[in-house]
Amino acid sequence: MDVTSSSAPEPEERGKGWKQEINELEALQQFAVESNEHTTEDTPTLTIVSIYHKTDRELWFEISRHLDLLRVPGHHLDFRIVPLTTNAEPERRQITSLLAKTDLQRARLVLLIVSVDAITALLQHSELCAMLCNEEGPTILPINVRPLFWQCPYTQLDPIPKEAVTLYANRDVACTTIAKSVHWFLMDAKEESNDAE
Repeated sequence: MDVTSSSAPEPEERGKGWKQEINELEALQQFAVESNEHTTEDTPTLTIVSIYHKTDRELWFEISRHLDLLRVPGHHLDFRIVPLTTNAEPERRQITSLLAKTDLQRARLVLLIVSVDAITALLQHSELCAMLCNEEGPTILPINVRPLFWQCPYTQLDPIPKEAVTLYANRDVACTTIAKSVHWFLMDAKEESNDAE
């Protein structure tokens, strides 16, 4: 069995740090993509899109370190990210929505990083909101990173963890809870794709 994931190489392999590279990509395109060069065309892919606000970037990196360890036997995990900004120009919001559209069409799961900044920015991206409301679209899993009272209209799944990540004395506990939930979802998605074949 071929087990692959889209975890990024260590910084010394790339010649620059992970955060620096993501920052450069975001600065150039407002959008970043992670991929794995070790996959073959016949390896099934499970695409996971993460939507977060730039102010939550450090929290997202903490969570993503745990997600990078996930494996789904016989499948490639393709992680994509959509960083949002508040009060972005209409042209920038449109570009973000257009770039996200392709990934959302392929995605099995969308991790919606929930904070007041993220939700404020998301509500300003009407096209992106419309894509998330599509019942035939991917499953939306809200990830509570900062305390916020908000009811997610896009999702069938309960937000995780129950308490916001920032409220945990040990954030690794919260990140592990998130990784377990994502893993269970991906294993179910794998079984569904195997049943469909």
